[in-house]
Amino acid sequence: MKKAFLASTALVGAAMIAAPAFGQSVGTADTMAVTLNGVIATQASVTDLEETNGKGRGYAFEVPEAEFHIRAENTADNGIRYGFVFEVNANGSDTTATDEAFICATADWGRIEMGNNDGAANVMQVGAMNANRSFQGTFGGVFGLSTFQSVDAAGQSRIVRDDPEAFITGDGTKVSYFSPRFSGFQVGASWTPDAGAEGAQTTDNNGDAENVLSLAANYNGNFDDVGVRASIAYISGGDESATGAEDEGVDMLKIGAVVDYAGFTIGASYRDNGDTGLTTANTAAGLDSGDWWGLGVAYGSGPWGVAAHYAAGEQMINTAGIDEEVVRYGAGLNYAMAPGWRVTADLIVLDHENINGAAGSSQKHKSFFITNMFSF
Repeated sequence: MKKAFLASTALVGAAMIAAPAFGQSVGTADTMAVTLNGVIATQASVTDLEETNGKGRGYAFEVPEAEFHIRAENTADNGIRYGFVFEVNANGSDTTATDEAFICATADWGRIEMGNNDGAANVMQVGAMNANRSFQGTFGGVFGLSTFQSVDAAGQSRIVRDDPEAFITGDGTKVSYFSPRFSGFQVGASWTPDAGAEGAQTTDNNGDAENVLSLAANYNGNFDDVGVRASIAYISGGDESATGAEDEGVDMLKIGAVVDYAGFTIGASYRDNGDTGLTTANTAAGLDSGDWWGLGVAYGSGPWGVAAHYAAGEQMINTAGIDEEVVRYGAGLNYAMAPGWRVTADLIVLDHENINGAAGSSQKHKSFFITNMFSF
């Protein structure tokens, strides 16, 4: 399923900070006004892998993202704004035609969404990912994670990636509520009955998480010339367990904060993965899904932007009782060439120790990316 690799569109949007978007009206009917947006990115990379495992070429051309977004909206006589969103994949490597598809309604009481979309924990999170002026940053799942070896398994994604719901519910069909913002504060909640259902019902014995509840709150305010943002999110759910083993279910807590001043942005995030993905036998043996944290620093002026980030995660999910660790850090550069055209450069270093709980095993990788992005 795509959620195990590609981040959601909401996160892609966050990664594309400073990229202009020009929504174009493609037609207006008596029922809804329709707008169209789109994005395509082409990427060239050079990678130094300690263990090549079929990727020994060391260089690649990719189209990491290509999609267009259709939005339709109208306002009812009672003031409720209603509509829908389709995010349609246009890349040959995408295995599904639609990335996200949901309906929504907004009024003084807040906003309700239902369909295939990100949950509250991802939509409302702030932190290290906001201090990004290129593609990579602390996300890990957005463009390029699969370039490296040994860090694309679901369990390992928890200690590499920034976005918690990407490997829990992804764009699974859900209902969400977001409150109005009062004095800078906002709360939100999402309920996903079956994490594996994206538009159609699935069986309840296929191992997907079920009845996942995503709760989040954030703050956005200014103190003189200093902007302050903060968020907290909690994700809880059960497990359908295809094998019949009793699982601990989903249990995650994430906090983040961002400070903006004079073109500088500093962001920090921390996530406790609890016992997510483990069985009760695992936890009885002292295993733990570990935690993840990240730090980002960025500066932007005019068309230019630079950033650096550092992230680390560890877990003990193998009965050998050895901590598996991933450290990922790098720097990025962004330049707005023209309206709707942005060029970025990323240098990423990844260090993976005690892979799958095997003591002493390690892989150290480096990769350099150049990306062109066109958006309208």
